[in-house]
Amino acid sequence: MDLLEKRHEPRMTLDAILLPFLGCREDDHVSFQYLPLELSTNGYRIAVPRWAVSRERLQVNDLITVNSPFRFQGHTFYQGRVIWTGWDEALVSQVSGLSLAQEMPPTYPVYFTAQDTGITFNQEQFAAVDNCILELFKDIFLLKRGVSIYFKHLIPYFSRVTRYSTKDYPYLKDMLLSDIQKNITEHVDNLSEIFTKIQSSQNPYQNIANLIDLEYLRSLVESEISLDLLLITFESETAKQYLTAIKELENKLYANYNNLTMTYISSLLISNTGLSS
Repeated sequence: MDLLEKRHEPRMTLDAILLPFLGCREDDHVSFQYLPLELSTNGYRIAVPRWAVSRERLQVNDLITVNSPFRFQGHTFYQGRVIWTGWDEALVSQVSGLSLAQEMPPTYPVYFTAQDTGITFNQEQFAAVDNCILELFKDIFLLKRGVSIYFKHLIPYFSRVTRYSTKDYPYLKDMLLSDIQKNITEHVDNLSEIFTKIQSSQNPYQNIANLIDLEYLRSLVESEISLDLLLITFESETAKQYLTAIKELENKLYANYNNLTMTYISSLLISNTGLSS
């Protein structure tokens, strides 16, 4: 498809989405918050606001995993490459255009259909939205626990591939690895507390704003592991493969977070004609 055809392809403005999603730059697996602005079958326009707590400066040719919860004309936008970027004074944001690089079916039987009549909440396999919220959050908790288990098993392996002496390695373990593991464990415990609170709620969908603080949830969901720092510390191709596997788990976390964020938005806008369930 040439550029002229792409300009004329069907597209939808997503101006009702005022809460940020989580994306990830694939080169270094660093996550960031973004607002979706416009969606088409082959493109995605996003903004990284200056006010975002978690933000990154995107560059042309960056490959971004956006984990979009939207389905547009049968397509789901999973990964895109930045083809242009610039500063938007009105939005006080870096705005970037992404070209679809990889499409994947939704990783969860929950998605939002974007069409001319608005955004529709689809909850396949769930009789009630409340069950959907429970399963989404359960998956977030289990995925973060999986990250914790995976990283805990990696710590003994790091001792075998490090350049540090047997005398110095315990200091490295205490200052870096144990601290990372402690943070992950705390986040797993905090997610467990929120999950218990959601389970005890009679109407999670109606009460979602009282049950979940999205900014706090983001801080629990985002990675505690700096891939670049660990790869500098442990120069091992096998270690890189293990850490990349953890980062793939984290991408699934971000996808669930985005679905939960969109569910949160839908609960706030359920009375509006632009969003239906």
